[in-house]
Amino acid sequence: MKKTVLLFLLSNYADWEAGYVSAELNCDEDNNPYCIKTISITKEPVNSMGGLRVLPDYSLDDLPEDYEALILIGDTGWRSSDSEKIVSLVKRALQKNKPVAGVCDGSVFLAKHDFLMMFSTLQTTWKI
Repeated sequence: MKKTVLLFLLSNYADWEAGYVSAELNCDEDNNPYCIKTISITKEPVNSMGGLRVLPDYSLDDLPEDYEALILIGDTGWRSSDSEKIVSLVKRALQKNKPVAGVCDGSVFLAKHDFLMMFSTLQTTWKI
């Protein structure tokens, strides 16, 4: 069974960032252990900067318990008040020793909320 990696998308997400990550992790090679699923604040469609529309697999209300990692895809929304709704999700993921990554402004969000400091204090090894 493949391990799920969640891509968190906010409105105006950088579709090329999601594309590069997805293509690498979701490749169809037989030995690839990962599959990509999308998550957003709600299950309403999310539009990218380039005009692509994604219907998220999950919302904050129906997040699966069993996932391998969380990746915050970059966009300008990470600096908005909407992003504050994701703080508890990231905290729970880190407390469960799940890798959390931020691309572009996703990493700014992680730094702003001291998650990079929290990450550096974890005494665990992650294999992705």
